[in-house]
Amino acid sequence: MTEIAHHALHFVAQHPGCRLEQLLRYLAPACPERLGQALVELQQRGVLQIWKLTRCAGRVEQVCFLGTGSPSLQSVH
Repeated sequence: MTEIAHHALHFVAQHPGCRLEQLLRYLAPACPERLGQALVELQQRGVLQIWKLTRCAGRVEQVCFLGTGSPSLQSVH
């Protein structure tokens, strides 16, 4: 797992239900060119879930949760 993936899982573990934009803002300074690839990889492996929620006025937000296949936080550190 890449370093950026570890950072992503750590952030989501500390902020379950965070908006995707928050996660991207947190990760972008570290490695912007591989960010999308890392998130797709995490989703495919089942360790990161990104849900689309419809808020009031029809606004859609994407929120992030750890998936069922997530390693424990000890292995993320």
